[in-house]
Amino acid sequence: MEFTNNIQLTGIHQREEKKIEIGQQAYLVSKHGISIRKEIILEKTFEKVPMDKGVAQHLYYSGSFNIDGKLLEVSAENKTTYGPLGERLLFHASYDGDVIGNYRALRSYMGGGSNGKWPFLKTNNCCVAFTLRSTGFGSASNQFMIEYFDTIIHDSNDINEDEKRKMISRETLSDEFLEDRYEIEDLKQHKVIEWLIPIVNETSGKQIGKIACCSYPDFEMYRKTYSFNYSKKSELKDDKIFIGKPIDENSLYTIELELNDKREIFYPWDYTEIYYSN
Repeated sequence: MEFTNNIQLTGIHQREEKKIEIGQQAYLVSKHGISIRKEIILEKTFEKVPMDKGVAQHLYYSGSFNIDGKLLEVSAENKTTYGPLGERLLFHASYDGDVIGNYRALRSYMGGGSNGKWPFLKTNNCCVAFTLRSTGFGSASNQFMIEYFDTIIHDSNDINEDEKRKMISRETLSDEFLEDRYEIEDLKQHKVIEWLIPIVNETSGKQIGKIACCSYPDFEMYRKTYSFNYSKKSELKDDKIFIGKPIDENSLYTIELELNDKREIFYPWDYTEIYYSN
């Protein structure tokens, strides 16, 4: 199993959880829990079709599944219509009669928007993640997928990722604060392991590595953003992202992999934005 070429980290829409694929294995990770994929319940790719009588129906799906003895019902639609001309996404799911997602979105030449909750199922024993990706005409990236994950360590938190995003004005921060920088290698004495599990070769059953979520209390990751064509922007790009002391009671969280005697650190969660303006 190659370490660098076969690792992919992707987000789960509107969720703190991230999906990490290592070769053929996949994990759903959060800051306090981890699940391992046991089954791809459904996987479909679809093509964008031309308009016919005012509608281009790219995807229409309706189905139900038995998940741990209870009924999961899913309907998904991706189409292009007029009024205004644009691409529409409708995504609904319920579990045991309770709605777990009801999401609608529009992308058109006049703009777009979305409302509702993206489907996601989380119990003490499992997570079910939904992917509905729509790109350009003729693209194989148009994908609809439902994945079942067995929970190894349950995360009792249910956090909407959008609620945690922060933006702070540069004007409120001192130069001393911005100059107080740290490297992750220098923070080993502060590291707290939130969870850790082995990575096992599926064929041989042999442990080939481990995956962990680590926190670094009293530190935070920052990213500079600019609202204008700032002449000094190019001068600052080398330190656009950095680790510093927290403004509030936040902690820096990482996903750390050791595999085939190699180590890699990921920073999958949103940084605090430092906003530069005129």
